[in-house]
Amino acid sequence: MWLVPAVEALGAAALFAVTITVDRAAYDGRFSLATWVLSGTADGARQILTTIAAAVITVVGLVFSITIVALTLASTQFGPRMLRNFIRDRGTQLTLGTFVATFFYTVLVLVSISPGPHGDFVPHLSITLSLGLTLVDLAVLIYFINHIATMIQLPQVIASIADDLARAIEDQGGTDAEAPEGLDSGPSRMS
Repeated sequence: MWLVPAVEALGAAALFAVTITVDRAAYDGRFSLATWVLSGTADGARQILTTIAAAVITVVGLVFSITIVALTLASTQFGPRMLRNFIRDRGTQLTLGTFVATFFYTVLVLVSISPGPHGDFVPHLSITLSLGLTLVDLAVLIYFINHIATMIQLPQVIASIADDLARAIEDQGGTDAEAPEGLDSGPSRMS
C-alpha cells in the first residue's frame, strides 16, 4: 500500500525541483512566464496553497475513512478478503498516491515562498501547477468512488476470490483442466 504513494511523492518532489528552477529563473528576470500562469502576492499565494493542502488532506482522510467503513461492512458479508483486495488494488494505491503527491507538492511550494532581493519570491508556475494537480485529484476522486462502488458488488467479489484461488492453485503446482466445450472455465468480472 505504501510503495506506489511513495513513488508518486518522489515524482512530486522531482516535479517541484523542475518548476521551482523555472520560477527562480523567471524571478531573476531571465525570461517571463506565459500569460496563463497565475500571478499575485506572496500572501495570496500562501492562502491558495494552504487551502489546497488542507482540502486535499481532508478529502484523503474523509474518503478513505468512509471507504474503510464501507469495506468493513461489506467484508462482514463477503469475508475478510475484501480488505486485503482493497489494500492490494492498484486503483486504490494510485488514488492515495495522487492525493499524497499533490499534498506534498503543495507543501513544498508553500515553503518556497520567501523574501528576496526584488521583493517576495512567489513561485507562480508552481502555484499554477498546484491548482492543476487539484483538478487531477478531483478526477481521481470521481474514479475512486466509482471503482470502490464496483469493487464491493457481489460479482466482483466472487471473481476476485476465484482469481485468488486460481493463483493459489497455480502456485501449488496444480494445472487447470480444460473446460468442456461451451462452458466457461470460471466466473468472469462484470463490467
